Amino acid sequence: MYDVTLYPRGFVFYPADYTVPETAPTAAFERMDLPGGASVDIEELADRDVVRDSADWVVLIGLGLLFDPVTGTVRTDGLAESLLTAAHEDPQEMTKVEDLLYEMGGRYCVLLHVQGKTRIYHDAHGGRTVYWRTDSGVVSSHFDILERLREEVPNPHPLSRLTIGGRWEHTRDANIRALLPNHRLELEERNERRFFPFRNNPFMGWTAEEKAREIGRIWHAQLDAVLALGRPNVMSVTAGIDSRLLLSFVKGQEEQFDAFTYGPLPGSPQESKFKKSLKLDLERADRIASAMGLRHRSLYLDSEKLKHIDSDVLDRNSIHIHGRYILPLYLESFPDRRTLFYRGNLVETVRAHLGLPPGKDWHRAVEKFLLATSIRDMKSDELAICAEATREEMKRFEDPVISSDYQITDLAYWEVRMGRFISEVSNETDIAFDVWMPINQRRLLDLFLAFPFSERQDESSMFQVIDQEYPLLNSFDLNSYPSMEARTRLYEEEKSLIERAAGRPTDRQVWRSPAGEETVYSPEGPMALDEHTYVAGSAMRREWEFSRERGAARLVFRNRWAARRGAGYMKIEVGVGDQTLRAVDMSESALAEVVEIPEAVLGDRIWIELKPLRTMGTESWFRASVTDVLAYEETGHGD
Repeated sequence: MYDVTLYPRGFVFYPADYTVPETAPTAAFERMDLPGGASVDIEELADRDVVRDSADWVVLIGLGLLFDPVTGTVRTDGLAESLLTAAHEDPQEMTKVEDLLYEMGGRYCVLLHVQGKTRIYHDAHGGRTVYWRTDSGVVSSHFDILERLREEVPNPHPLSRLTIGGRWEHTRDANIRALLPNHRLELEERNERRFFPFRNNPFMGWTAEEKAREIGRIWHAQLDAVLALGRPNVMSVTAGIDSRLLLSFVKGQEEQFDAFTYGPLPGSPQESKFKKSLKLDLERADRIASAMGLRHRSLYLDSEKLKHIDSDVLDRNSIHIHGRYILPLYLESFPDRRTLFYRGNLVETVRAHLGLPPGKDWHRAVEKFLLATSIRDMKSDELAICAEATREEMKRFEDPVISSDYQITDLAYWEVRMGRFISEVSNETDIAFDVWMPINQRRLLDLFLAFPFSERQDESSMFQVIDQEYPLLNSFDLNSYPSMEARTRLYEEEKSLIERAAGRPTDRQVWRSPAGEETVYSPEGPMALDEHTYVAGSAMRREWEFSRERGAARLVFRNRWAARRGAGYMKIEVGVGDQTLRAVDMSESALAEVVEIPEAVLGDRIWIELKPLRTMGTESWFRASVTDVLAYEETGHGD
């Protein structure tokens, strides 16, 4: 059996009025008494920083990185003292503390007690799980610790039936809640209160180049501080954009890292799309690492090894199962539990993963997203209850103090989805190493969120940062997409093509996809399928009449997704009358499609149709179906 730790890097905080158990959760926890009668148990692997001042105190658990925007440096020491000093400057509102937390990256929890009040914070993305009991006020890193302190089995909240990324702060125990990102826990009042984002995003007026430079400045300062700790550093390499962004920041420090990619054993059957994707990761990652001069190894999956890990311990460490099949490989390959694992997650938030253009109503999009992954596993009456509860929780996003610079869809993804899901993924891997993620600070989040929506959604903002830091990485293909260099050539071709077809210039740039409706011909906007229309055998059609007596027409369309791994899910057909002139699988092209209609007469029906080839019920496939009519032009004979 593999030696796995229970509650690694964890903690439990006991308020002064709580009868503390005689023993800590495990022998690896160390108990610390605090002024006023409170105490905290901290697992031996966890970083900690403690400062006391009479009856006031601060405990920082986990690794924090405090950025100084003036000097461009980051420090890891003395952070608890800085936080307590800031708390004394504004003990009621905590604005000085929260200003510091804006600049503080990492994965951590802050326990702060000043003038008789206890407040709890965690890192910007909620990477350090924080749970708390509404009855006793006990706070912990792990749900299981608090669940074992219950005196009776309570009724669960309705939203606990959803998958973890839709539950908000609720759990299967109605007396245990999770602390969500951008909220602080006011312990004595048993209340979570939002403290961000109330001010406007300070980077909205910055140019792309200025934002990219500042992102690089912060990340390099963080990296210098972390590498100075002298711990082993590992990172995963895949064929995706998140991994590519992470890799771009280690230029000049490659020798400090060991990189790995996991995938199927050579020669094993590649029957599933997931295994094919992993095989592609192995092939691409080896080429990328070689080009960078990065030490790299391949970790081959072996399901038999998982049988030799105590599943009960894993269940207690994390309430969400994500990638357990990889854990044996981590334990074998990286025996030093102090290792920092640089993981390219959390980038989804700033990529507008829950995409909705500014100004559009967000209510339906957020509700559908939070319920999407649970639809297939729930009865209709249960789903109706959860939908109503979700709508009730969504009212908190209508708070007028939230700055209009922030899209509600971004906050929902950031706080509800990533704040619950990714933190439990990190709990799962804590048995092997501590986890480090690139978007770990509110200043960084603001910089990425300040890019225009279209540049975030098509990932061009990521390419700009990568191009600044490590241009070589933009020459490698991304998953099923062409490389940025190849995509640039395609964009230039498409720009010329659209201009010829539409008879007008386009604002298509090397780094940008079409900027909203300015380049979309159809006044009805893009076409897209949803849960009612993404049904095999159905179709969504848009059509109009040819307006000249006799002539020809040209139509230009593009499916925004265009990924080769999506073959066989949807076709796009264009025709006139009963005749189909072009049929394209949505996976086949990264370039706009031009359809020539050589002969048409007045009243002929020109049409474009989305035809699902399978029935799909998830939000990601609805987004993948989005198709734009970029241009339509008619010419009469003799023109």
